[in-house]
Amino acid sequence: MFVFTGVPGPQEGIGDILYWHRTNLIVLFAIGVLWALTTLAYQRRNRQVCAHCGRGDSAVARWTTPEAARRWGRWAVYVACAAPVPYEITRIAWYAGLPLGITDDFLRMMRETPGMLEVGLGCALASIGGAVLTHGLIRRWGEVYPRWIWFKAGRRVPPALAVVPATLVALAAIPAGFMNLRMVRPFTTSA
Repeated sequence: MFVFTGVPGPQEGIGDILYWHRTNLIVLFAIGVLWALTTLAYQRRNRQVCAHCGRGDSAVARWTTPEAARRWGRWAVYVACAAPVPYEITRIAWYAGLPLGITDDFLRMMRETPGMLEVGLGCALASIGGAVLTHGLIRRWGEVYPRWIWFKAGRRVPPALAVVPATLVALAAIPAGFMNLRMVRPFTTSA
């Protein structure tokens, strides 16, 4: 993330920006995702079900019925819309000059780094836009193109239009979340 937004303070090269522990988290996360996908493919092949969706000839699970999916899906969307709120609040507060969750010195260094606070504000606004689009998953305007999109008005919105970009952003954001978790509660070893 800092490659795009900049790191506050002076740097002597890429080694000062891209520390090994950040790279290590990204590599381990990618390996974990590949391991999970491999396990899923193996499980589906052994159960002799569809390799893409995992459905077989057995009865449909109750939680996948349209009524149940609508109920738990609505809650999932509400959680997904609320989850980035702390991120958005901190970035907007930093732009406004409030050192929310950081020291005054760190805020001063961010102010001295050209464009850093502006990029943070842009990311916060993009996150708010993403939350609005996520809310569209359970609204009519998220299922059928509205009138003001004249070349697609009335046509069905393909689910992949929302799912693919959202998945890519979520996968990119998870290692950053792990990094923040490590900063809040550093992992220590007992002697």
